[in-house]
Amino acid sequence: MKNTILFWLILVAGGQGAFAQSQENALEISRLLYEDSLRKFDKEHAENVEDLGGRYVERLDTVKDHYQNMGNLDGVLLVEGEQEAVKQGKALPELAADDVTELSAVRKQYLQALNVLTQDVEAKTQKLRNVYISHLKVLQSKLTRENRIDEALQVRDEVARVESKLSGETQASPVASISPEQRFLVEWGMPQRGRQVLVTTEGLQRKPNLVFDRDTQLTPDGMVLKGGRVLVEGMEAALSNAVKETGEFTLSIAFIPEGLRSSGPGRILSYSKGGMERNFTLGQQRERLVFRLRTSEADLNGTHSEFYLGDLIADQVTKVVFSYGANGALCFRDGKKVDIEEIEADFSSWEEMPLLIGNEFGTNRKWLGSILSFSLSNEAMTPEAAKEASK
Repeated sequence: MKNTILFWLILVAGGQGAFAQSQENALEISRLLYEDSLRKFDKEHAENVEDLGGRYVERLDTVKDHYQNMGNLDGVLLVEGEQEAVKQGKALPELAADDVTELSAVRKQYLQALNVLTQDVEAKTQKLRNVYISHLKVLQSKLTRENRIDEALQVRDEVARVESKLSGETQASPVASISPEQRFLVEWGMPQRGRQVLVTTEGLQRKPNLVFDRDTQLTPDGMVLKGGRVLVEGMEAALSNAVKETGEFTLSIAFIPEGLRSSGPGRILSYSKGGMERNFTLGQQRERLVFRLRTSEADLNGTHSEFYLGDLIADQVTKVVFSYGANGALCFRDGKKVDIEEIEADFSSWEEMPLLIGNEFGTNRKWLGSILSFSLSNEAMTPEAAKEASK
């Protein structure tokens, strides 16, 4: 592969090989060589991934033996599922058990190695594209000087095709920097989660406690709040660190306001440590739904970056998704886009704070209503995914 790129570099520099000397079909030969090189890159990458997967499967045999010797049936079954997924090229299964740290550690190393292979082939492909485009521009100039205008136009079209494809790939993956081991997800009340809070990170799941105070009640339909609060234990540093690591954030929630009396605003969901310091708060100010977000350019209370997310209707389900990533901030509510201001900042100022459903500590910003479900993550959503999640 190094020889292929070197050949292209010589070509751009004006090499005198038979390829460069072709006068009649220079564009055709250039395209054939470029596409053949891309196929070779893909083949080499696929072979490397297959080889890595084979070595991972073999290493999993040792982990499986460990669980078997411990009498850990769940561990054995998880390893077997992992091996089958790798062999078939499928997504790796979730690690829901609390006692599979050995499998988690080995998987993390595998995913890191897989990420290195992906970055390597992407770098090679990008370099080849750049060399190909440079060669085409030189060829276009040469053909123009020789008054071969029709051929020069064909070369320019090929440049536009390659550049357009590259631009499309870049736009299609705005959050490609988020690796599997970086992802952090807190969710409650989702169809597959029910009444249990689950935190997923580094391929493992854990179940933090929910601490209810008075004026809160857990029912089959959700959390009913009459001005009280529910604390999600253990999120003080974990969520903040995860968001700062990726620079991305998504909140998804479904709730029902009980009337339009809550004010202050009334706290629906907050990551805060009092009435004057927060990382974010979703709140109700009478009929208005507002979202306060702390950023590197906003005050500690988030009031300088408060977003108005529309008016509420009493006793009606409202679903909201607020997400921020490489393409900026976006918000959808009940399947419709909400126009919000752009954010010119980051989350580097976030601090360790309690994650609270309902009223904050040390304040009297009561909210009346029911929480049906919510999720928080350190990964941005695409507009399509956010729209679907808010329906």
